Amino acid sequence: MWRKPAHSVAQGHGGKVMIAPKDRFLCLALLCITSLQAATKPNAETLRYQLNWPSGISLGEAQLKTIPTEGNWKLELTMDASIPAFQILDRFSATLNAGLCSVEFSRASAHGNRKSKETTTFDLAAANAQRKTDGGGTTEFSTNSCPHDALGFLFYARQELISGRVPQAQIVYYGGPYDVQFELLGTQLIPIGGTPTNSDKYRVSFKGPASKATFEVFFARNESRTPVLFRVPFSLGTFSMELVP
Repeated sequence: MWRKPAHSVAQGHGGKVMIAPKDRFLCLALLCITSLQAATKPNAETLRYQLNWPSGISLGEAQLKTIPTEGNWKLELTMDASIPAFQILDRFSATLNAGLCSVEFSRASAHGNRKSKETTTFDLAAANAQRKTDGGGTTEFSTNSCPHDALGFLFYARQELISGRVPQAQIVYYGGPYDVQFELLGTQLIPIGGTPTNSDKYRVSFKGPASKATFEVFFARNESRTPVLFRVPFSLGTFSMELVP
């Protein structure tokens, strides 16, 4: 089961819609909150979420697919949001080995007329990675022996929650390295599709080379620890992402 995230925009000069530079970092948060997935059984799974403006009006939706392959996991995330005169489309994909270590991560984005694409390949034996961007060249950086990209980390993180453990703080790779931490804040009853749902509330913190942010995520208190609601702060207010039953 899986779902999708949202993005933030601001009005620039001449009425043009622009994504605030600091909100690119929060797109990582949105990516991450939509990628929580259980690894207990090798079943294909799809979750869908509705993305909402702070007012509650629908912004779009996201879909995350988990595709088990022989000895590997394939994760695919699509986020599609429509804003007047501005379209946001993000596609992410990750390949993990049987130990849930990242092998490859790719991202393709179209925000209005601005497009970008990049792929990061992880060399587990050498503990390094190579990032290639269209029109931007190639960079290399060191990793640990079992690195996690943004999708791969949350795949691993939900498995930890299912096992009764809060995921340990660690570095997650999304272009560059980000320190990620989970903090349990308590329990709360969340209405999902009109049905009150018991959930555990977590604060997730991200800190990168030049930015930091937090968001809230609510996990149903069921066996699969389904993520049912996300609240993410942007420059225009707090956006939410709600599970579509």
